Amino acid sequence: MAKKKKVNKKQKLLSAKIAKIMKDGVRRNTHAPLSKTNKRRPVSQKQAVAIAESMMGNKKMAKQNKMMKSKKKMMA
Repeated sequence: MAKKKKVNKKQKLLSAKIAKIMKDGVRRNTHAPLSKTNKRRPVSQKQAVAIAESMMGNKKMAKQNKMMKSKKKMMA
């Protein structure tokens, strides 16, 4: 029987942030408050992941994800 992977607290927070960014979008001008002229725009999943990781300050996880993607390409 396959073992379940344990998900740590930081990964749960990161995935929650990604989900929120994907749902709400991001502001066009991040320095200005939300208004009619400064609406939220939709972003791709790749951008949402990058934004969430930068918000968490987790550069190590970004490198790890990049390595995993390259390994998957090599295996295919």
